[in-house]
Amino acid sequence: MANTMRDTMVSMREMQRNYSRIIRTARTSRRPVFLGSRGVPHAVLLDIGKFERLVSQARKKRQRMQWRSMERTLDRIAVRGKQGTNLSRFVRYDRKAH
Repeated sequence: MANTMRDTMVSMREMQRNYSRIIRTARTSRRPVFLGSRGVPHAVLLDIGKFERLVSQARKKRQRMQWRSMERTLDRIAVRGKQGTNLSRFVRYDRKAH
């Protein structure tokens, strides 16, 4: 990743002078452009499509994590519950049915 960052590092001064070309480069290459000074990255310029995909992936991952947490909670309730019903299996069955 370090090589990639150096290859696409743009100084803030260059960004001010050539922002149109740098934005076009980020858009057409679909690779991030790192903005920084003195070799230290401070920001990243991404193609909007790439950004939207990353946001979508993060949302899906968060939803999966929330579902797993709820599933563990339901399993604990089933183990400690008085009815002896496995709520986690019930919810999985219900989700598949609908």
